Amino acid sequence: GFELSLNQKERLRDKLLEHDCVPVFLTENIGKGHYDGYGKGQLWPLFHYLLWENVEETMKNEKDSWDAYVLANELYVDAIMSVYEEGDTGNVLDVGWIVWIHDYHLLLVPQMLRKKIPEALIGFFLHSPFPTSEIFRCLPRRKEVLMGVLGSNLIGFQTYSYARHFISSCTRVLGLESTPKGVDYKGFLVMIGIFPIGVDVERIEKRRKSEKVKKKIEVIKEMFGNKKLIVGRDKLDEIKGVQHKLNSFEKFLSEYPEFRNQVVLVQVTTPGREVGHKNKKKIETRVSEIISRINGKYGSLEFVPVHHFHHQLERDE
Repeated sequence: GFELSLNQKERLRDKLLEHDCVPVFLTENIGKGHYDGYGKGQLWPLFHYLLWENVEETMKNEKDSWDAYVLANELYVDAIMSVYEEGDTGNVLDVGWIVWIHDYHLLLVPQMLRKKIPEALIGFFLHSPFPTSEIFRCLPRRKEVLMGVLGSNLIGFQTYSYARHFISSCTRVLGLESTPKGVDYKGFLVMIGIFPIGVDVERIEKRRKSEKVKKKIEVIKEMFGNKKLIVGRDKLDEIKGVQHKLNSFEKFLSEYPEFRNQVVLVQVTTPGREVGHKNKKKIETRVSEIISRINGKYGSLEFVPVHHFHHQLERDE
């Protein structure tokens, strides 16, 4: 990151307000501690059932990263309050302020905001999984995190199991009562909903018919002929499990020899957000080794079963 002068911040703030946007300025230390430290270093692995590799190192930095996480959440609340006017509904429904908060980066914002605007309608959506209560209990700040997000009126999850795990954590960690509709928190029912995220089919279909995309389709057809293609696009980090996909493809070729020379796996990877250079290199090395093994075992001069491209894709690609 980089620091902006006060003048630059004011100019940027004024420009963004023209588009109904309000910036949140984090110092480099707060931004790093909030995102890399607590977000990616503690919450992200735990929410994906990965306990920290170096517990001693993680816990040593836990207080500093937690403090940065709290400060960053407070700054987001300050940004909301900077545009809040008492008595203004903020929406055409005339039902009070509606605030929609996204993902594990801002788990404390709902409760912080509730204290400042008690009548606000606060929605929170978690884009990542939520682990079982047994895993969630490993988080030292588990109570603070749960109480933070329970400041919401409605909490949304991608799947029923994630919602069930969250309710179970509220019951077992905080001792709260729950119903099929939600969690009873301080005499208030926090609603729990399941909202699977889809894709904009119409927009994708429209782009697929563009001339640029058509040309790329022709190039792919010319390159692979009548082969069946399996295409994967993932960040190259521990969570996405690219190595597991490759191992599965290897097993597929082993158990179904009739598909050898007929099926190609095109795997596109982009740099992940692994915390720590060593861990990142370890994953890259592991993936390269598996690909080399598959291509050496099942490939030939005429056929390469796995094509790996490690770079950012253009939109038309």
